Amino acid sequence: MHQSVGFEAHTRYNLSGEKPNNDFLQFEVAPGTWRGELRQGQSHLRCEPSRPAAKETVALRAALARQSVPEAALDLHQDNFIHGSLFYVYLFGDRASYRPLLARSGAQIPILRSSIVDSGHEPGTDVLADDEGTIECFDGSITDHYQRAGSRYTAAVETTTETPAALSDAINLIWIYGFIDLAAAV
Repeated sequence: MHQSVGFEAHTRYNLSGEKPNNDFLQFEVAPGTWRGELRQGQSHLRCEPSRPAAKETVALRAALARQSVPEAALDLHQDNFIHGSLFYVYLFGDRASYRPLLARSGAQIPILRSSIVDSGHEPGTDVLADDEGTIECFDGSITDHYQRAGSRYTAAVETTTETPAALSDAINLIWIYGFIDLAAAV
């Protein structure tokens, strides 16, 4: 069997190097200069769907285009780079809506606060969780896509792979039920 996609090969990205996890948008940072993600404070002229996009992204975009934009979009992940039993959250918008979910989750396992979660490829481009354990990052992901499309609530929850499965599940359920409540209140 030819393994062309990351899922089949048990890797995060495709064997061809495609990154369907954060391949929804690209940003024009200067005329004719495009980036897949923006770092803290980096401005851009415009954004548009990534081209070329990973096969999974193309298929998912087609399926999503047939649906209306949801009020809430939640993405669940695991981070295998950070050690310990921890979590942090990529999110957009008013932090007050998310603080009860952060507090309930933080009662289960520690929140990764004021720490690097992704080392930048250039000096000064590290992605940092703030003192609440949150990150606002325009990374071209589906979360970024839905935030720009008009979803009121968007987040990507990251538990570490060293977190016991039952605790990761508990964190994920806190956010799933929380997002259901947030969307229902709209």
